[in-house]
Amino acid sequence: MKITLKNTLPATIYSLANCIPAPPILGMNILALFSKKTYTNKMSLLCVAIYLAISLPFLAIHIKNGVDTETYIKSFAGSIFILFTSVSGAFIIASKPNLGFQIRLASSFIFIAFIISSLALLATGSEKFAGGWYEQYYTSGTTIIRYGGYMYEASHLCLIITPLFFYLLSNLSIKKTNKYYLLMLLPPLIATYSIGFFATLIITIIIASVARIKSRKTIRRLSITTLLLMIFFTAAYTSSDRIKTRVDNISSFTDSSAKGRSSDSYLLATQIAAQKSLIFGAGIGQIKIIGNPIIMDYYKYSEDLVETVRIPSSAAEMLASYGVAGLTIKILVLITLYFKLKVHRNTYSNYLYIFFFIYQFYGSFMLSTIEIFCFALAIFIARTDSKSSNIINTPHRNILLANQL
Repeated sequence: MKITLKNTLPATIYSLANCIPAPPILGMNILALFSKKTYTNKMSLLCVAIYLAISLPFLAIHIKNGVDTETYIKSFAGSIFILFTSVSGAFIIASKPNLGFQIRLASSFIFIAFIISSLALLATGSEKFAGGWYEQYYTSGTTIIRYGGYMYEASHLCLIITPLFFYLLSNLSIKKTNKYYLLMLLPPLIATYSIGFFATLIITIIIASVARIKSRKTIRRLSITTLLLMIFFTAAYTSSDRIKTRVDNISSFTDSSAKGRSSDSYLLATQIAAQKSLIFGAGIGQIKIIGNPIIMDYYKYSEDLVETVRIPSSAAEMLASYGVAGLTIKILVLITLYFKLKVHRNTYSNYLYIFFFIYQFYGSFMLSTIEIFCFALAIFIARTDSKSSNIINTPHRNILLANQL
C-alpha cells in the first residue's frame, strides 16, 4: 500500500491528536466533521433520532423539576454532537478496506510516543520535559509516575488502546506480524498502572472465550491463555511493591480510587438524583450544579477543586442525570443490540462490546466518545462480517480478510 498523508490521517489523529480538544470531545470527533460519510450514512442520523425520541420525555420532566437552563442546553447539545460524530467515526473506520493497516499504524505511533516520552523522562528526570508522564497520588500515601500518553488521564489512554489491542489479539492467526504490534502496546499499557483496565481485560477475555467454547481445542487455548495471564499478573504483583499495595488495598476495599469509581460513585449519584427525582434523575449537566456541593462535602474537598469534581463512572453518571429509568433503558438497549445484531458472532466485536459494557459500571463518563465509538464500531464490524458471510464462503472469506488486513 502506498503511504500518503490521506490514508495515514485516521491513525495519526486517533493515536496522537485525540487529546487536543478538551474532553469529552476527542480529535476523532473533529475529524468526523470533515468526512462526507458523516452526512450520508443513515445510521448516525438514526441513532440521533432514537436518542432524541427517548430524551424528550426526560427533558420535559427535568424542566418541570427545575434545571439550570444554560448548563442543560449546552450539555444536551453536546451529547447530540458527541453521539453523532462518534457513531459516524465508527462507521467511517469500520468501512475502511485498510482497517488492519490503520490499527497497526496507530499502534506504532503510540509505541513511538511512549519511547520518546520515556527517554526524555530518563534523561532529564522530569516528567514535564516531554510530557506523556505525570505524577499522581496512587494509594496509601504513595505517589507514582504514570504514563498517560498525553491524554487527560492514564486510564483514558487504556481505553484508546483497547480497540487496537483487541483487533490485534483477534487477528493473530490471520496476520502473523500482528503479534509484534500487540507487544508494542504492552509497555504503555503497563505503565498506566490502571488496575481497572487490566481487571476488565481479563474478565472480558474469559467471558468471550467461555461463550465460544465448542471443542477441546478451544478449551486448551482458553486454558493456555488463562495460565499465561495468571503468570503475567503474578509476576507483576510480586515484582512491584506499588502494584502489590494497590491490589491489596482494592481487595480489602480501602483503595480510594477503586471506591471512588464503584461504591462512592453510586452513593453520590443516588444523592444527586434524589435532589430532583431518583426515577428520572437531576438532568444532564446538572452534576456540575447540584452535584458539586454534594461531592465536595462528601470528600471534604477544598474550594480550588470545584471545577474538577465529577463522578468517574459512566453508569453512575447516567444514574445521576437520568435516574433509575435512564440507566435501565441504556442497559436494556445495549443488551438488545448485542443479541439482535449478533455482535457475539464476530470475535473482535464481541471482545470490544463486552469490555465497554463491563467498564461502564466503574469507569469512563456518560458522554464518552471512546465508549460510544467502540460500541458502534463493534456493531458495524459485526454487521459487515455478517453480510460478507452471507455471500462468501468461509475459506474464501478468510483469504479476503487476510488480503484486507
